[in-house]
Amino acid sequence: MVRSLVVLAALCAVASAARADEPATLAWHADPGCGSVDVLRARIASHLGRPLTAADHVSAIVEVVRAPLEADVRAHLRIATASGARERDVRGADCTAVVEAVAFVLASAVGDEPAAPPTPPAVTPPSAVLGRGAPVIATPRPALVRAHLRLDGWSDKGSLGEFRYGLGGTVAVSYARARLELGSIWWRPDWPGDDAAAGATLREYDVRGCAGVWEVWACGGALVGTVASDGQPDRRWSGVSALVRWTRPIGQHLALAASVEAIAALDRPLLEGVGGDRSSAAALRLGLAVEAIVP
Repeated sequence: MVRSLVVLAALCAVASAARADEPATLAWHADPGCGSVDVLRARIASHLGRPLTAADHVSAIVEVVRAPLEADVRAHLRIATASGARERDVRGADCTAVVEAVAFVLASAVGDEPAAPPTPPAVTPPSAVLGRGAPVIATPRPALVRAHLRLDGWSDKGSLGEFRYGLGGTVAVSYARARLELGSIWWRPDWPGDDAAAGATLREYDVRGCAGVWEVWACGGALVGTVASDGQPDRRWSGVSALVRWTRPIGQHLALAASVEAIAALDRPLLEGVGGDRSSAAALRLGLAVEAIVP
C-alpha cells in the first residue's frame, strides 16, 4: 500500500509539471528476474523510436503475477494518459513476452489526445481485478515440460473393506496442461495401535493421465497391487480410478495438493484374514500431498 501511494504521488507530480526531457513515470512490480522498469523503458523506446517522456502524458503501474504450476505470466496495468485512467491485463508465455506486451500497450497509448493532464490510476489490488473483464493481449504460449515429485498421504474406505490410511510417492511429467503420473502407495491394515495382525496389507502401483485448468487437475488411471495377509499367499488387486486434485502454489517450486478419488475394483481378492469377504467393488479416497516442481 505504501509503495503504491508513493508511486501515485510521483504520477501526480508528473501530471502537474512535465518537461520533454523527463522520463515518464513507470512502476514495475514483479519477482526478481522477471523484467524490470529499465527493460520496459527500452522496449517502449524500440516501439516509439525514442524514449518515453513525461511530455507524452503516459504513466503506468504494472503488477506481474505468475504461478509455478502455470505456463502463463500475467500483468495488470493501471495506465494514466491525457484522456484519463484505465486498466488492462496482458499475458505472455514468459516474462520476456509480458514485458513486450506491456511495452506495446504503453507505446500505443502515446497517441491519446493530450487534452488534459493524466489522472493517476486508482489504488486497486491487482488480484481483485486481474482477468475480470479487462482486455487481454495474448501471446504464443509454449508447451513447457516440467518434472513433479509428490509425497502423498491417503485415507481409503472400501478398497479393503475397513477404513485404511496409506503413504505413497509419485513422479510425474507435465507438458503444458497435460500430465502423466506414476506412483505407489502402501496401505496399512488399520490405525496405529490397533491389532493389525489379522488385517490385509495392500501394496499398490498406479498410472494416471491428467489434464489441468489453472490449479485444478482431472485425472483418470489404472491401479494394480498385491494384497498380503497372514497365512495367505499374495493375491492381485486392480481397479480403475477417477480423481480431482486441487493445488496451491507456495513460491515457485513447491505446492500443496488435496485430492478426491473414486475407485472401481476389477480384481477383488478374497480377504480370508479379515472376515472371509471380498474387497469392495468401489472405494472413496481422500489425499493430501506436498509437491516439488522442477522447471
